[in-house]
Amino acid sequence: MSAFDSPHGVEYPEDGAELTAQVEEISFWFRHRNAVLCALLDRYSPNGALWDVGGGNGFQALCFQREGRPVVLVEPGAAGCRTARARGVRRVVQATLGSLRLPPSSVAAFSLLDVIEHLVEPGRLLAECARVLRPGGRLYVTVPAYPWLWSDEDVYARHQRRYTRASLERELRAQGFALEYVGYYFQFLVAPILLVRSLPYRLTAWRRSRGELKMDQSEHAPGGTLRRILDARLSNELDAIKRGRQLKFGSSLLAVAVKA
Repeated sequence: MSAFDSPHGVEYPEDGAELTAQVEEISFWFRHRNAVLCALLDRYSPNGALWDVGGGNGFQALCFQREGRPVVLVEPGAAGCRTARARGVRRVVQATLGSLRLPPSSVAAFSLLDVIEHLVEPGRLLAECARVLRPGGRLYVTVPAYPWLWSDEDVYARHQRRYTRASLERELRAQGFALEYVGYYFQFLVAPILLVRSLPYRLTAWRRSRGELKMDQSEHAPGGTLRRILDARLSNELDAIKRGRQLKFGSSLLAVAVKA
């Protein structure tokens, strides 16, 4: 059985869902990603239910649901599905997209939110999304940006790659998608990630095999002056994205693609 049909070939830490669930509610990162995604959904609206594939604990699906958008969470992990149901996500399917064998041209929209960087062969999942989407259906994608920002966090998360705008565009166009929006976000995180994570990772190669890396939950909820600066920077970035600007740099990338 392939990675496309089952979760076995998907590179993701075993305790990833549980650790993520502990920080999502307090995290500026998850909160801002949801706000950015909702802004894009307002500007590039799905014409029907949004299927959030690999949606983890349902944090983003619940946000969309609260905005009044019909959403279906598709998640292969039992832990993520349990958390999503407990949070109140109404439509949860424990499966991979490939295993569902959905009819062609049957779904209005898919989201792959920080998913394809975990896949050895992301083209297979993107091709399945293209097959199942209706003509004119939309795909919303987020990924980590810049290979030179690679760090021990990527190793722990079992990422296969980080993307540039050009490499993400190539992945999507290879499966026949036309691009409506491609831009970066989390602009202010580029320098801290480079200085605090990426450069130390390159200089301390011995850490890579020690098996001691874990998600640093303290980074998700800064306080005091740092929190005020952070909120102001995020607010400005969100306003720009709401106006349709495609930002030129950032530690993450997002795209809206349409099936021709």
